Amino acid sequence: SAAVPPYVVATATVLVTLGLVVLMLAGRVPAREATFAVLAVVMGLGGVNYVYSKPRFIGVALPLFVVPARWLARLPWPVLVLLGLVALGLSVRWSVYLLADRKYAV
Repeated sequence: SAAVPPYVVATATVLVTLGLVVLMLAGRVPAREATFAVLAVVMGLGGVNYVYSKPRFIGVALPLFVVPARWLARLPWPVLVLLGLVALGLSVRWSVYLLADRKYAV
């Protein structure tokens, strides 16, 4: 299969997460939410867990998405629907790849 290896996706997720932390801290997110998100990211990235599961552990840091959500809120709804469908397609493609191609994905 010609899919992207999981370690590339995990690395990209970690880099995007670090970028979201910077955006969140610069975007004046309330201190409680920022503290929760930073601690969730530190525990997710700093834990001695399987590298491919790191994106799952940092996914609970929802305040990271406040600033991007503000940006998305300014877009017209047809663009949002298109972005949602693209995200859904990528998610389905990745899930099918993991279930069909990876020996220990489940």
